[in-house]
Amino acid sequence: MKQRELLKIFLFLTIPLPVLYFASLLIDKGLQRSRSEEFDVWNDLRSGKLHSDVLIMGASRAWVHISPAILDSVLHTDAYNIGLDNWCFLMQYTRLQTYLEHNPKPAMIIQSLDYNMFDRNKELYGDIQFVPYLSDKTISKATEGYIGSFNSLQRYLPMYKYRNNGELMMDGIASFCGINLHPSRKHKGYEGMDKTWDSTFADFVNEHREGFTVKFDSSCLRAFDQYLQYCKDNRIKVILVYTPEYFRAQQITRNRSQEFAVYQYFAKKYGLTLLDYSADSLCYNTLYFYNSQHLNKKGSEIFSEKLAHDLMPLMTKERRYVKTD
Repeated sequence: MKQRELLKIFLFLTIPLPVLYFASLLIDKGLQRSRSEEFDVWNDLRSGKLHSDVLIMGASRAWVHISPAILDSVLHTDAYNIGLDNWCFLMQYTRLQTYLEHNPKPAMIIQSLDYNMFDRNKELYGDIQFVPYLSDKTISKATEGYIGSFNSLQRYLPMYKYRNNGELMMDGIASFCGINLHPSRKHKGYEGMDKTWDSTFADFVNEHREGFTVKFDSSCLRAFDQYLQYCKDNRIKVILVYTPEYFRAQQITRNRSQEFAVYQYFAKKYGLTLLDYSADSLCYNTLYFYNSQHLNKKGSEIFSEKLAHDLMPLMTKERRYVKTD
């Protein structure tokens, strides 16, 4: 252990542990009420107040592509978006499990698909979002086993996890007092991005001159299978949705047929509808994207309207594979 870390531990121990404990508890409780970008969805899931008919689940393509407000207006539902930025299916599943621990089960889940969902994260991406919930067994367990995972001192020594983050402490104290320092721009978990096409796709192509290969991790595939079995057993309708993706990104994916074979395998195994928007007109116009994988606000609102109308007949009956155009 480095000398600097030993000094920090010594300084912490010179303060009475009860003081550290209650300070840590206060900040935790405050952040668990925070409406900041990092915590608002997790806090909604743990609030027990959602009672949503429809959940939108996935990674960033769920988060920025599918507007619950538009689905609600067309389908007359109460939808909520639990999409989670830059995480494979394992943490997506943790979000659903957290929802189910505190709220009634939904009638339907719209499961957004993407090329990263079965590629297990190596690092604990966005670790700050998990800090107030290390006493929550479901969330805490899900953060283990990654580069940058929380160590024993962060988990069990009061206040140690906040030692280098005064801004986070201030947010927790303010939120505990009912003051919202950093209000989130999300609405029911969704955030439309007011952005225009950037250079990231050109950079990506330069880095992958031989093309890009989708990866599949066995732990992610097993978790996805368990999730679909749970939904089947509990009569939760799952709709698989591949949202619009810029067409040139599809062309450089070397094993795209294998990727879709996996989606179709799960759809067939569980009798699910798979809505594929790979050939949608949106896919051919950068006006509607800010990078190859993500629609901007204009594109996402157009797409959400299309999706809502395509979902309408599925509210009462199932179809199998639908490729839109």
